[in-house]
Amino acid sequence: TTSQTGSLLGSGLGMTTTATVTQFATVEAAIGEDASITVSTATTGTVLVDAKATNIANADVQGGVGAVIISVGIMSATSSVGGSTTARMDGDIVSAYSVDVLAVSTNDADAKVDGVSVGLIGGGLGSTASATVAATAKTNALVGSTPAMTPSMTTVIQGVLVSAQSTNTADANTPGSVGSIVAAGQELNTTAIVAGGTKALMDGVIGSALWLTVQANGTNTATAQMLAQGGAVGGAGAGVTGYAEVASSADVDAIVGEDANITLTSGPTGVTVTATSVNTANAPARTISGAVGITADTLDVIALVGGGTSAQMNGNIQSAVQLLVQANGTNTATASLLAQGGSVLGSGAGLDSRAEITLAADVNAVVGSNASINLTTGPT
Repeated sequence: TTSQTGSLLGSGLGMTTTATVTQFATVEAAIGEDASITVSTATTGTVLVDAKATNIANADVQGGVGAVIISVGIMSATSSVGGSTTARMDGDIVSAYSVDVLAVSTNDADAKVDGVSVGLIGGGLGSTASATVAATAKTNALVGSTPAMTPSMTTVIQGVLVSAQSTNTADANTPGSVGSIVAAGQELNTTAIVAGGTKALMDGVIGSALWLTVQANGTNTATAQMLAQGGAVGGAGAGVTGYAEVASSADVDAIVGEDANITLTSGPTGVTVTATSVNTANAPARTISGAVGITADTLDVIALVGGGTSAQMNGNIQSAVQLLVQANGTNTATASLLAQGGSVLGSGAGLDSRAEITLAADVNAVVGSNASINLTTGPT
């Protein structure tokens, strides 16, 4: 949505745009539980279950010179991504060279409200940008409890790979410029939330293989940016808020489940279970040259990281040369408030900057109490 050169004048007007990839926009690749698969070229043939998705929601409001001169108006951009990506294997494998269950997703929600050169003037106004990768935007690679990969005595599956990989980005931006929001009782808000989780689960039976790898990799980035300059926010009771969060539901998990039963021959790597995450919440706010000249206002920036990272071995290993269970998490929360050139003026102004990595953002590598492990040779 774009408005320029005095294109909206009056009372009660507003500019709103919404972009949504709904929760029903799912991508799924699956082999059902009634399937029984024999690959005739068992020395080279791969059983591949591969789900890949790219979901992008982009909402943009542009206000030009004198674009909105109104009372009780709002400029709002909202974007959300809710579709899931799932690769699932529930059938039996009689013979194959290898088995790969792969789920890969890129989820990007972007919302921008740009008010430029007296973009908003009036009472009760607001400017809001909200970008969300929802909790329904999961990325899952799953081998359920029903499959049996039990080739004949003369056939050995070389390897089984269960892999989930996601890149989730929510970016909300309100780059207000000269005089772009000048009002009493108004608000300037940016909100960015990433809530989609990533999981790789192996819960089936492997009767004969050389190696098993279960891996989950998630990169979650939430950025809420606010820039006000040259009188961009002024008035009594005005509020400015930037909020960025990687939610507690944005977990990255690699799991060998309790129903898993694994028999490996003398392969080089044995069983590997790894979970790796990079979680970043960033809420930068900057006001320049009288950008906030207000009374009884609030200026808050908050950044939270709550997504956990977990590698778990909960099943049964009948035979393997080694077992590696590893979790790597990098969590960064940054809330910054920079006021320059007398940019915060007036009485009763409240400034708050908070960055937190919550207790939910734990990083764990676990061998469960019910796991049964028999290693023939090699380290654990």
